[in-house]
Amino acid sequence: MADWFPLFLFDNMNSSLILLVGALVPVLCILLYVFPKHRKRSRDVGALSQLYIYPVKACRGIELNTVECTVRGLKYDRCWVVVNSEDKFLTQKATPALALVTPELEIDKEGEATVTLNAPEMPALKLTSRIRQAANAETAQVNIWRIQGEGIHCGAEAADWFSSYLKLPGCKVYFSSPEDCQPRKLTTDSKYGHLAKPEDEVGFADFAPVLVASQASLADLNSRLDKPVSIRNFRPNIVVGGSNLKAFEEDNWKRFKIGDVVLRQLKECDRCVVTTLNPDTGEKNGLEPLKTLRKYRSDPRYGASPMFGLYAAIDAGGTLTVGHQVLISEE
Repeated sequence: MADWFPLFLFDNMNSSLILLVGALVPVLCILLYVFPKHRKRSRDVGALSQLYIYPVKACRGIELNTVECTVRGLKYDRCWVVVNSEDKFLTQKATPALALVTPELEIDKEGEATVTLNAPEMPALKLTSRIRQAANAETAQVNIWRIQGEGIHCGAEAADWFSSYLKLPGCKVYFSSPEDCQPRKLTTDSKYGHLAKPEDEVGFADFAPVLVASQASLADLNSRLDKPVSIRNFRPNIVVGGSNLKAFEEDNWKRFKIGDVVLRQLKECDRCVVTTLNPDTGEKNGLEPLKTLRKYRSDPRYGASPMFGLYAAIDAGGTLTVGHQVLISEE
């Protein structure tokens, strides 16, 4: 009995230990899988280096240090648009003189905007977001590519100013008010609407609330050109920079965060001849940078249009400030 009893205890202790280890192994496996995954949820790729808004679509931009970002994009970005006598919106592609229209933005204490426009041999023109408060405000449906939305007519003075400057009789200017106008919903785009969510909307931007570009991608492109181009050739809203940034890695940024703003990629941005215009003069610089981009940034889905930058929607708004960290989700 004395010889058997310790053996009995030993056998029971072994059995209990085996059962305990067997129960702990699955738990440990789960912990090892879950916690590292959460620790690596985001990756620092750089910082917000430049911010641009373009109050009047196709006109010059304004570089800012900080700006509010909503579901529609950067505040007062592409809120005004110029259309011709046939109600077709104007671009620098067909009307390069728009590149010389320079805006100055003033925001009053109530958050309303006044944009002062200057152009060669023209008096200054003031546009105001307060046009939305006018009792007799005239509205119309404005179509930008494949997405339609409402705009408020900015009056005869603005119409005559652009008609005179561009030598295009019958121009009109419209304002897209977030508070008062029917928004342009991305899901209504017949070509790319399937990429968007029901809540995605824009003012008068081509497709997405914001356009994001990378300084590393620009550096890579310029290393292949005889004459370097500026990031302004690509008319981005958000420019990301940093020593850890790799050229064109933004192609794979499906979801990312800048400050408190959460962005979601919709698609890469396919490029047109506007990139070949000198942003300071509106003059065409031959075929570059399009010719070089087509050699290594083409996508058969977009024909002859090469990719540079990305279109993004806004999942969470906030304030963007130059220097904000850019975190890429790796989930």
